[in-house]
Amino acid sequence: MFMLSFINVGFVILLVNFNLGAGSEFFEEYNIPVLQGSFDTFSVEWYRLVGSTICVTLLLNIVTPHGSNIAF
Repeated sequence: MFMLSFINVGFVILLVNFNLGAGSEFFEEYNIPVLQGSFDTFSVEWYRLVGSTICVTLLLNIVTPHGSNIAF
């Protein structure tokens, strides 16, 4: 479960928001939204937008497994 969460949170969010530039022509051709993001480096804006997405996702991953116990 840890590996799936790690790939989902870390790897997928990074791939979707990273811009490879000329190397993403294959993905553009087939309309796949990978490596076509708006960030080509880790900047302040990347940390503000993508970092906050990662933090919210991690917070939900902490809280959601315990939601069923609280509901019962």
